[in-house]
Order: sequence, then C-alpha cells, then structure tokens
Amino acid sequence: MTGDLEKFKKLDEANTGRVRFGDGSTFEIKGKGTILFQCKTGDQWMLTDVFFIPKLCSNLISLGQLIESRHKVVMDDNLLEVMEKNPFRLI
Repeated sequence: MTGDLEKFKKLDEANTGRVRFGDGSTFEIKGKGTILFQCKTGDQWMLTDVFFIPKLCSNLISLGQLIESRHKVVMDDNLLEVMEKNPFRLI
C-alpha cells in the first residue's frame, strides 16, 4: 500500500474499496497497480497488486503476502532480507 501515486508503473483506478487498519481506522482505496523497485544488484523487481491509498503517509508491504507469493523473508537483529526463490536473488 502506498499513498504516492508517482511510485506506480501501472495503476487500475477502477479497483476501489476501503481498507481497515488495526486501530479501527479506514481509508479509501483509489486503485491497485504495479510498482517497480530497483534491487541492490541493479536488477529491477515488480511488486503487483499494490493498493493506492492517497491518505496513507507511509508505504506498507505485507510480509505475509510476500511469503504467499513465493518469496523468502528473513529477519535477524536489525536486518530484513527479501529474496525471490526462483530464480534465487536478493531483493
């Protein structure tokens, strides 16, 4: 989820709805799309199904969704690593 429209490579603004956070607050979803990331290796990585929520002040990535989409997530001390499994590469 992000509130930054400029991050989207593609955005379907017909995909709308509302999202509820743990504190009970709700925000309007104004679209769903794809964001292109630059990897540490110089490669690019696309994250799909990202919600556009204009009032959101932070960018949020669900670790659970990354795991469901066949990524490996490792958290140790102050380090978080996300890796693709096939082909294996550090995101």
